[in-house]
Amino acid sequence: MTTTNSVETQTETEFDHPCPIRDVLDRIGDQWSLLILTTLAPATLRFNELHREIGDISRQMLSRTLKRLEQDGFIERKIYAEVPPKVEYKLSPLGHSFLEPMQALIAWADSNHAQICQSRRKHRAKKDGQA
Repeated sequence: MTTTNSVETQTETEFDHPCPIRDVLDRIGDQWSLLILTTLAPATLRFNELHREIGDISRQMLSRTLKRLEQDGFIERKIYAEVPPKVEYKLSPLGHSFLEPMQALIAWADSNHAQICQSRRKHRAKKDGQA
């Protein structure tokens, strides 16, 4: 019986990906996830409201990214039995817990963006000068 319990425990704690940092960053580090999470931070939004707020995301990409964020537990989707169907998206408790480190990353990126761009230009100029 001890074997069964340890096997069940092991199965429950196994991860889809052995490296938590790479696994999480691969999922939230895409082009749209952080923007969607930031947009949902202050309020629950319907799909079209979210699409309008973000602007330059296609409906298909928004839908795909929302599904992935829901699958990972960052957002919750609520469907109302109405005609036409009403669907709302909001941050889950996990999504809310991610806001603080996400805001720190955004602040760091904002503070260092000019320096990063300058480094890219220098690198490009060196590369173009060698070609």
